[in-house]
Amino acid sequence: MSVLAKIRERSTLLLIIIGGALVAFVLGDVLSSGESLFGGRRNEVGAVAGQTISVQEFEARLLKTETNYKLNTGQPSIDEATREMLRQQTWNQLLNEVIMDREYRETGITVSSEELYDMVAGAEPHASVRQAFTDPQTGSFDKNRVIQFLKSMDEDPTGDTKQRWLEFEAGIKQERINEKYNNLIKKGLYVPKFIADNDYKAKQKNVNLKYVSRRYAEIPDDEITVTDADLKDYHKNNESDFTQEKSRKVEYVVFEVTPSREDVTRTQQDIAT
Repeated sequence: MSVLAKIRERSTLLLIIIGGALVAFVLGDVLSSGESLFGGRRNEVGAVAGQTISVQEFEARLLKTETNYKLNTGQPSIDEATREMLRQQTWNQLLNEVIMDREYRETGITVSSEELYDMVAGAEPHASVRQAFTDPQTGSFDKNRVIQFLKSMDEDPTGDTKQRWLEFEAGIKQERINEKYNNLIKKGLYVPKFIADNDYKAKQKNVNLKYVSRRYAEIPDDEITVTDADLKDYHKNNESDFTQEKSRKVEYVVFEVTPSREDVTRTQQDIAT
């Protein structure tokens, strides 16, 4: 398998991993059919976090995803089930860009060009790069093969090699940003040692006990004596339970005034004249 073919496989996998985590968060049944997806405003697929996504933008991304899928699988056509899967994957990628990229900007998480180069041709390259550029004869990673590939990819007159590599780089860059963000969240969650110790002890502690219960309904009322002093003490200790808003009691009488037949006749005559 050629280096470019390996990169194609790995880039597709990266895109699926990055986008898949947001499926349940937003989609619901929006993508259950093509018609439901494009409901609402004619020129909008939907809105995410207040940002609208146009039909043109979505269709362009979907076409790119379908093209990549055909190149990776060698299939000249795509059936409807696969197209629906790619449509959902494309929407997931857009969700990730809109929702997560905002979080990345606010937290200042980035990947520098030096860091990206180190992921490609450094001492500890990305696992996908290591796999794609491992010498099949020796089974070891060859950094020189990476450098040679980067220098020679412009020789492809179609530009396909360079385009695929740039997409691959974008994928591993996005993966690194996701890792940084997840690590930031993990490090921000701190549980004091004493809480962890108490939780552990509580889960490990077992107690055997015996008890006798007697229901209130089984106790005759004449066995209980409540004095006025008991009531006053209870009221004093629970005054908030007996607080009432100010109210007024009003008594009134209603006298209905209805016109007589003569009043009606006289009024009709006045209107007529």
